[in-house]
Amino acid sequence: MYKKILVPYDKSDPAKNALGAALDLAAGVPGAQITVLSVVDWHDFNAETFKIASRMSGVMGDTMDMDVISEVENEAIKADMDAIAVAVGPGSFTGVRIGVAAAKGFAWGREVPCYGVSTLEAMALSLGEYQGYVCPVMDARRSQVYNALFYVNHGSLKRITEDRAIALAQLKQELAHLTEPVFLVGDGSVLTYKTLSGDIPNLIMPPEHRMYQRAAGVALLAAQKQAAGETGDGAALTPNYLRLSQAERERLERESANS
Repeated sequence: MYKKILVPYDKSDPAKNALGAALDLAAGVPGAQITVLSVVDWHDFNAETFKIASRMSGVMGDTMDMDVISEVENEAIKADMDAIAVAVGPGSFTGVRIGVAAAKGFAWGREVPCYGVSTLEAMALSLGEYQGYVCPVMDARRSQVYNALFYVNHGSLKRITEDRAIALAQLKQELAHLTEPVFLVGDGSVLTYKTLSGDIPNLIMPPEHRMYQRAAGVALLAAQKQAAGETGDGAALTPNYLRLSQAERERLERESANS
């Protein structure tokens, strides 16, 4: 009988690749199957942890379909949880709003704490044990990125700036004096690298599976807050948009023009 483990799945390409690898390994173990239970940190993967008993019948090789997603959701609903973690932004206005509302509702129904964490900090934490600066960047349009700057010392993360919406030209000025490697993470990494790398040669694009947000980073930050004694008051939790939505900006512009 093989032990159960948590196999990650957060609908990202890296998660699909990891699950596919798990399925391939399990195919060579008589009687082994895979169940997706929750999200865990990628460092936990090795050949031994893939030897598990579970209930993902009919899914082998690197196949990924809606049945897998349904299994993830069903297991999450049934799982015992003592807290809920959610990325509160910045990000897509609609996505952040829906995500925070869903997490608060789930926490309220389960009567468990709800911890909100910075999307940018979760990205930075997901980079792993590198040495240098980590610069999360999310494309905010209008020649801006959502950004914060952190210093990472072999996995120990120190915040340098607060979360902000910043012009790429201003970000270039801030990064220009840094001499250690600057690792870009987030969906704005390619844009930022193409725009700034000519002037900032120490910009580094990490491997793709380290570049994008992962649910594990959100969970780890929430666990830190819980360990520090924070209450996780879901009722007081609010999204962090950083700036007005386009509709709000246009409304204010119209009001200003008519005044």
